[in-house]
Amino acid sequence: MQISERARSHFNAGVNLLQDPDGARYEEAYREFKAAYAESPSWKILGNLGLASMKLERDGEAIEAYQKYLAESGSALDADEREQVKRDLSTLTSGVVRLELTALPVGGSLVDERIPVQGPTVRNQYDGLPSELKLGVHAGHHRVTVRAAGHQDEVWEFDAPSGSTQAHAFALKPADKTAPVATEASLPPAPAASDWNSQKTMAAVAGGVGVVGAVVGTVFFFSYKSKNDDAKAICSGAGECPPGSAAEHASLVEDARTARTLTYVGWGVGVAGLGTAAVLYFTAPKGERARAARTTPLLTPMVGPGHVGASLTGAF
Repeated sequence: MQISERARSHFNAGVNLLQDPDGARYEEAYREFKAAYAESPSWKILGNLGLASMKLERDGEAIEAYQKYLAESGSALDADEREQVKRDLSTLTSGVVRLELTALPVGGSLVDERIPVQGPTVRNQYDGLPSELKLGVHAGHHRVTVRAAGHQDEVWEFDAPSGSTQAHAFALKPADKTAPVATEASLPPAPAASDWNSQKTMAAVAGGVGVVGAVVGTVFFFSYKSKNDDAKAICSGAGECPPGSAAEHASLVEDARTARTLTYVGWGVGVAGLGTAAVLYFTAPKGERARAARTTPLLTPMVGPGHVGASLTGAF
């Protein structure tokens, strides 16, 4: 069978997901292979569809895919791959648990969860249910939940030995219509929006800019002081420099001047930002400001000899 471009695109996407550098993404690859096979039901897609199904513990689908793969590929399938598929198929068929589910809500959904003794829960979902469904799953402890609009969820939990068949008829109950339904008239009035909400955001932004400016200015201040001291150490106050040190002295002086300029800029931004934050804070409504003061984190710059940082305090 000729594979359409649309099917080829889905198939290639599935292969890429299996070869993801961070690890095979079987669930997404499974969906791509299913879409590819629905578009063009070629046996060439079935090998990867069977592999993804097996890894997801959708054993019934894996068995069906592998059986068709072997039957329809004929002599075109590589001998080594054929033997590997046969081994996987033998393992699957010997241990598969068959679920026979009836009285399902048509169009509803079913979630099958296998809960192992160790490791994460294995979860598979089936949507658009028919009235009867047959599944092949791994042996172990399962919890099956069936959902449908207008009905209460029904949960069936059971232990399934390897190779067994488990049958269950569901009987979903209608949703409780006696429970009070909230209407617009019965809902409590929404609290009035406080001007503090927007003012708090602007104050926080301004304060953050101010803190950053103050810290940056302080960093450049220490850089200026260090460069200036180094320059003084090379040349005396009278401008006398040891032979060959004039160029180094000039470079240090220039670096010190640049750092001093950036110090003034940083501190200027810090003063402006913190001043704006203070104005916004203290002009907020009094009651809301008091409440926010108890819950809003406070970022405080910490500067000392040889280090620059900040501390964050407050309740969250």
